Amino acid sequence: MVEIEGGTFIMGQNNGEGDEKPEHLVEIKDFYIAKFEITVAEYRKFCNCN
Repeated sequence: MVEIEGGTFIMGQNNGEGDEKPEHLVEIKDFYIAKFEITVAEYRKFCNCN
């Protein structure tokens, strides 16, 4: 697992279409994510371990 540092960014457009509006500030907290991809079969094996 690797740590991803959170931050803020502007999402959307004021002159966009539908759900693109309005422009707004989004905050993402720090999080961890796997360093390597896994297959569905590997994930199922993990889920069935308990």
